Amino acid sequence: MFGNEFYHETIRRYVIVFGTMFNDMVVHRRNNAGTIIKRIKVPIAYGPRAKFLSRIQQDPNLTKPDAISLPRMSFQIAGYNYDGTRKLTTVGQIKTPADQDMKNSSVYNPVPYNIDFELSIYVLNAEDGTMLIEQILPYFTPEWTNTIKLVDDLDLRMDVPLVLNNITTEDTYEDSYENRRTIIHTLNFTMKGYVFGPVKDKNIINTALTRTFVAPGFEADVETANSGPNAVISVGITNAGSGYVNNQIITFSNGTSNSTAKITTNATGSITSLVILTGGNFANSSIIRTQVANTTTTSNATNGNTSAGTGAVFDVTLGSELFYTIVTVTPGLDANGDPTTNAEISITANSIAANDNWDFIVTTNTNPNFPVDDPTNDPDT
Repeated sequence: MFGNEFYHETIRRYVIVFGTMFNDMVVHRRNNAGTIIKRIKVPIAYGPRAKFLSRIQQDPNLTKPDAISLPRMSFQIAGYNYDGTRKLTTVGQIKTPADQDMKNSSVYNPVPYNIDFELSIYVLNAEDGTMLIEQILPYFTPEWTNTIKLVDDLDLRMDVPLVLNNITTEDTYEDSYENRRTIIHTLNFTMKGYVFGPVKDKNIINTALTRTFVAPGFEADVETANSGPNAVISVGITNAGSGYVNNQIITFSNGTSNSTAKITTNATGSITSLVILTGGNFANSSIIRTQVANTTTTSNATNGNTSAGTGAVFDVTLGSELFYTIVTVTPGLDANGDPTTNAEISITANSIAANDNWDFIVTTNTNPNFPVDDPTNDPDT
């Protein structure tokens, strides 16, 4: 159905379990002294009651050697009814761990159905009937629960209750010596079962490729704390120097602690502005080197460029204030339709569609003028 071919043999298992419960019933015969002289195992078979009753009544004179002997039992499924009170979430799934082929199997939650069973007991005398019923009734209060393996692919076992609803008795003897007397006890049961849909096999996801479209103007702020109570919170440029590289990272150091900043330069390599990246922890501001020399201990450059300028002098201020780094992420796409991370060659973000083949442009701006304890200064407020 719906293009899915499957068969879990679930209903067949219910029938087998029901029949197995009653396949070892025994009646016995006693002599006048009360001693058991004979034990008879009562046979059971699947089939409608009318069929067995007809076969019993085919030999009213009891002359045929193949007449059905009594006592005997038969059972059959009488009907199916949906049970909405046991309904589980439709989209829920039952899953198994990954196997050696790196696959896991799953099936949607089963659908609850009540399966009605009829068990018929045919006896020739009343005591055989009461003897069999008395062996059954103590186990149903009013239900008996079996644990049944329902889906082989998942090795799934579930507890399935079997409820005894009622018992009816019928005596077919009509005061005629030509008719064979048969007493029939009918026990009506309800099995609270489940039926399952198809089992799906899925490969384990080892790698996930995620592509996120960021709308123009999207911003996320990251709060960054200084390293200690005496951290660099602001730097004034006293002398811009020359020969510096744009976006170079410079370091302020007193030998035991460091503070870093990212500089912006003009065409001649003079520093025009800088952004504090780390504040450090300085016990005494007077020992901070305020002039950045052409040495690797006090300055370095990004992107493999190790050149450093000279002559810059800074006025450093220490404090315990926190600062924020504003990270702006926008899509990048050049005029030829190729993805780019360079903001200078990218077309405007408003011109880029979500399904274009774009890349990310990430820009940062650290502002040391947002005190953390003043929420009105938070960039988000």
